[in-house]
Amino acid sequence: MRIVVPGMEFVETANPANVEYVLKTKFEDYTKGEWFRSNLFDVFGNGMLNVDGSAWKLQRKVAMQEFNTRTLRVFLVQVVQSELKSRMVPILESFCDKHEDHIDLQDLLLRFTFDTICQLAFGMDFGGLEMSLPSIPFAKAFDDAVINSTLRFWSTIPPWKLKKYFNIGSEKILKDSLSVINEFASTVIQTRRKEISNGQGDHPRLDLLSRFMHVADEAVMGFKQDPTLKLDIRNKAGDQASDLFLRDIVISFVLAGRDTSASGLTWFFWLLSQNPRVESAILREIQATIASRKASETKTSENGGGDDEFLFSFEELKEMHYLSAALTESMRIYPPVPDDSKESEVDDVLPDGTKVCKGTRISFQIYAMGRNQHIWGDDFLEFRPERFLEDGVFVPPSPFKYPVFFAGPRICIGKDMAMIQMKLIAAALIYMYTFEVRQGHRVQYDWNLTMKIQEGLPVRVRRRR
Repeated sequence: MRIVVPGMEFVETANPANVEYVLKTKFEDYTKGEWFRSNLFDVFGNGMLNVDGSAWKLQRKVAMQEFNTRTLRVFLVQVVQSELKSRMVPILESFCDKHEDHIDLQDLLLRFTFDTICQLAFGMDFGGLEMSLPSIPFAKAFDDAVINSTLRFWSTIPPWKLKKYFNIGSEKILKDSLSVINEFASTVIQTRRKEISNGQGDHPRLDLLSRFMHVADEAVMGFKQDPTLKLDIRNKAGDQASDLFLRDIVISFVLAGRDTSASGLTWFFWLLSQNPRVESAILREIQATIASRKASETKTSENGGGDDEFLFSFEELKEMHYLSAALTESMRIYPPVPDDSKESEVDDVLPDGTKVCKGTRISFQIYAMGRNQHIWGDDFLEFRPERFLEDGVFVPPSPFKYPVFFAGPRICIGKDMAMIQMKLIAAALIYMYTFEVRQGHRVQYDWNLTMKIQEGLPVRVRRRR
């Protein structure tokens, strides 16, 4: 489908052949583009989610090296297990005794993933999932910044640049939010630099900020010598440029690691509430895993030991094939990121014969692709995890017909980490509790950079055992 708006032409597609062509075959000819980059620049700057070329390649290379290390995976498992044991479970236990009260499961999951990604990204624990459910200024500012940046894509009357110039409406909210985000990021980065200069950085830290810090200065020097790059850090000096680059990197990871996982899990629990057959099958798989653990009479350091049956090790998670299939099926129907687009750098013809001119944006509708009968068959609207199983073993779908984690060279490098976190949380909560969605609650999409549920997911919590 071709859409023309003032100054821009869009081609929307749900054809897997077109998706593969744009995201892989002709990767160099289809970029984020200046339109996309300028709309999100104030929030994500030169972070990996928002750039092309040398700046993207460097961040991608370093991130790939770090995300493939066992130490980061172990760190993630430890952080998620700690958050489950010390925060999520105590909160849910308290609501089990309040028989008529509802709690917003989406809010809890957003707090959970925000706590964990900030520990992974900054090495800081905000305590957003403490029993009091405190307000976190950085989290509020981050939400407001993402929402009001997204509005730029649809803001034509008046155009967002005019609102920014006069500092009114959504642009004023965005500016106020960015001041909180930037102040926080600057404080964290400067504190870490002082720790290193004072000799407190002798012991390696596991957070992404510390892992990227050793390449930031070298990267900035390379960028300054590259005349093809249009990065604002070219006009900054020394540590100021490096700190700005680091800020963009970690802020991008916060979006990628917080909103997507929480959104995916919220829709997953909503679907389970409507499909008890699937929930029962997942529970049987979890119970079989625990039975096998007890029979072997061995416990790894990762699963906590003691009576914490709801904490699972990485090796145990790998064997939960039905849970993997159920999460994958849930994100097919309700993808955390509903769409994405690229800009053509050349005149071209897509595999289905669609002609595109240089500057045309190719939008691939992830949400529509997940509900496409031609891709998934007559049962495309059914929640059926079995479509991703062969002889009981999980078989991942082609990323070009299932671009939930994108595809090609820009496929999400945190995909495996996200699945580990989601499986840890889902397995623990399903084993311990049942969730009853408030009667009459209308579930509607909150269409944004990520697709959350409007008004959240109010549930009653009941102990399963």
